[in-house]
Amino acid sequence: MILPLLLAALLNTLFPDLFGSLGGMTTAMFSGSAMCLSGIVLFAVGTSLDLKKISQVARRGLPLFAAKILIDFAAGIIYVRLFGMDGIFGISAVAFVCAICACNPGIYSGLMQDYGDETDLAISAIVNIAALPFWPLLVLSSTGAGTFPWKDVISALVPLLLGVLCGMLDSNLKKVMMPVLPISMPFMGIAFGSGLNLVTAVRAGVSGIVLAVLYIAINGVVLFAVDRLICKRPGYCGISWVSVTGISMVAPTMLGATYAGYVEPTVPQLMLTLILSSLVTGRLTKEVVKRWGSPKCPKEQGEGMGAL
Repeated sequence: MILPLLLAALLNTLFPDLFGSLGGMTTAMFSGSAMCLSGIVLFAVGTSLDLKKISQVARRGLPLFAAKILIDFAAGIIYVRLFGMDGIFGISAVAFVCAICACNPGIYSGLMQDYGDETDLAISAIVNIAALPFWPLLVLSSTGAGTFPWKDVISALVPLLLGVLCGMLDSNLKKVMMPVLPISMPFMGIAFGSGLNLVTAVRAGVSGIVLAVLYIAINGVVLFAVDRLICKRPGYCGISWVSVTGISMVAPTMLGATYAGYVEPTVPQLMLTLILSSLVTGRLTKEVVKRWGSPKCPKEQGEGMGAL
């Protein structure tokens, strides 16, 4: 997923609006398909989900989800109280909160396809909810704009539940849908990358790099620890949550006029954080699997794994 993302970002940097200007199937496939592909992936995951394992999905996924939301609110509130809205090192509170609240369901699904089992893949529905762009709004805003959007949460669950229902009605559907995940990953990378401009990301400079380090360190340490200590798992699932998604760049525009002055510098910082976290998280997950193993790569086989 990462290489297609970077190639699409390079094309979009050299030829702005290339994917959007052609219109028709090209635009629909490469520029506006990220959410559609995410829904298809969730449906495919749902068809493979054994209802007997629902409790197992909850045991693994809910502690990570609770930890992620706790990180969002605790880190965001502490940052605002310590440094105010203008922040530090050129990182405003808006940029910090929009980054710290992010996670990437696409990269998570891709990594679980490589290393995890069916239960890990089913957790991608929970990751989708944690990745919705309204979380920064809830952290920053104490006004009516922070009302919890149940519609968005339900929309993330419907594809998964439909997949579960169809899988129950036709047991052969699981085999039919198995290739969907590996096939969809490159296209999902292109869909996210087609909206990125590498020059804009580079302009974020040191502040973007510092933001990426803070994001990876805070989320990575906590989610890895929760996966190891509370979920009693090897840790690869928790560390796979730690990457920023393209949809997180929608969050600053949702914050309203109160935070309008912080939006322009926030977007390139988020872009750079997305690129760096996408690269680092894949490597971190691989290192965790090499040391503690995973369902598809037992510990004793870790040294024989191929490149991510």
